[in-house]
Amino acid sequence: MSGPEMIEHLKGCDDGVASIPVVLLTAKSDEESRLIGTEIGADAFLGKPFNDAELGSVVRNLLALKQHEREVKALNHQLTEHVLKRYLPPGLVEDIINGQFEFAVEPKERLVTVLFSDLCGFTKLGEQLSAAEYAGQLNEYLTVMNDVIFDFQGTVDKFMGDAVMVLFGAPREMAAVEQAKRATECALAMQARLSELNLRWQERALPALAARIGI
Repeated sequence: MSGPEMIEHLKGCDDGVASIPVVLLTAKSDEESRLIGTEIGADAFLGKPFNDAELGSVVRNLLALKQHEREVKALNHQLTEHVLKRYLPPGLVEDIINGQFEFAVEPKERLVTVLFSDLCGFTKLGEQLSAAEYAGQLNEYLTVMNDVIFDFQGTVDKFMGDAVMVLFGAPREMAAVEQAKRATECALAMQARLSELNLRWQERALPALAARIGI
């Protein structure tokens, strides 16, 4: 096959091969040939005759660019994963990152089950505890509750201070009966884990907390 045909074939392969930089070497050095080379996916263009220094420079530049692309891609992956994992179950996060699940662009009606929880009298505790104790107890509580919510495939819709709103049936659809079942089991598990936290806090002379949960 010709050079352009080979480039076209490589770019149609899997990601591991398609992302390899290609330098097109040709005796045709006119602008039209350069444009064709760019359109078919060549990353750089060298006309004959060429010298070693020119080729070496082009290759070094392409490798540096590819390294930067990998770094940016890894950073975007980390940022996306970090943000999504605060609100979505881990399995759903992986599906989104791997392109196996996409959010619907167009709005549509959907039956969902909403769980809402908040702590009783937690705001007033700010007057009794130091800032570090107050924030530390809240963060510990929310971290544990997040784990429980994800165990039952809930999606965190929002945090509002010590309150949490959770959705069952969105963004991934779920049968209505299954939504209600998971929400109820999640609420019971949240109360059970809060009891465990209270025992831990008691050992550290922190006040016990009580939560209200509605579905």
